[in-house]
Amino acid sequence: MTIQAGTQTEPRSPLSRERVLRAAIDLADRDGIGALSMRKLGQELSVDAMALYRHVRGKDDLLDGVAEVIVGQIDRPAAGDDWKATLRELAMAARRVMLRHPWARQVLEERGTSGPAALAHIEAVLATLLDGGFSMDVAHHALHMLDSRVFGFNQALFEDSGPADPSPEMEAAMVRALAG
Repeated sequence: MTIQAGTQTEPRSPLSRERVLRAAIDLADRDGIGALSMRKLGQELSVDAMALYRHVRGKDDLLDGVAEVIVGQIDRPAAGDDWKATLRELAMAARRVMLRHPWARQVLEERGTSGPAALAHIEAVLATLLDGGFSMDVAHHALHMLDSRVFGFNQALFEDSGPADPSPEMEAAMVRALAG
C-alpha cells in the first residue's frame, strides 16, 4: 500500500488496452452504449481521459476494440460430424454473448467485424457449412443470414451495394439444407 499524508490508498493496476476495453464494456453493460465516452471511461478507471489515448487512438478505435472483445467472447465448438449440431452450438454461443451485452448489436452493426476474433468466428461458421456440403456461394449467403439473425440485424437492409439477393433457387436450397 502507498501512504500519502496520513491516508491509505490502494495501488492501481496500470492501464493497458485490455483494461480500457474491459472497462468500456462494463460501462456499456451497466449504463448503455450511449453513456460510453472517453471522459466517463476515464472517470470509471480513475484516470484523466487523456491517459486513455496511450491505449486507444480515440473513440473509433475504442469501439472497434470493444467489438473485437465481444466477438472474441463467442465460444467456438470443436468441429464435429454433425454440422447442424455444430452450427446450432455456434449460434447459441453467439446469442448468449449478445444477450449479455444487448448494446453490442448496435456497435457491431455500425463498426463491422474485421478483427482477428471476428474473422475466426466467420471462418468457424463457413468451415461448418462447407463441411456440411454447402457450396461456398450458399455458405456465404447462409453465413450472412445466420449472423443477421444471431446478432440482431440484417445488413441487406442497410447496404445499397454489394452482391444481389440470392435467387429464389438459392434461397430454396439454403432453406432445404438448413431444415433437412
